[in-house]
Order: sequence, then structure tokens, then C-alpha cells
Amino acid sequence: LKRIRSEYDPIQIARGNLIMNGIATDQQLDAIRKETKSEIANILIEVRADSMPDPREALMYRFVGD
Repeated sequence: LKRIRSEYDPIQIARGNLIMNGIATDQQLDAIRKETKSEIANILIEVRADSMPDPREALMYRFVGD
């Protein structure tokens, strides 16, 4: 499974292409991944802190003319 992931994972393929073509270094891509994970973690904190929507409004705006 690990071999299949490394050979067919589109993110890993793109990463390899970026490195192979000299567009980015391994360290730069690691920094981007770390920054992205941090941003996502912060967004999740904000989303989880929001209140749940009113269930009575769940189907509003689902169809044209609502």
C-alpha cells in the first residue's frame, strides 16, 4: 500500500515534478505543507466555535424561487 501511494498519489507526483524541474526544493515544499496545515487548523478552530445554524432554515435557498 505504501508503494502504491508513493507511485500514484497525485500530490507526491506533483511534488516530485516540482523538485525534479527545479521549481521548488524539498525544504520549500515542506514549509508550504506546514503553513497550510497550520492555516487549516486555525480555520477548523473558527468553524467549530461558530454556532450551529437554525434547523428550520436548513432547506432555505436550495431551489430557485425560495
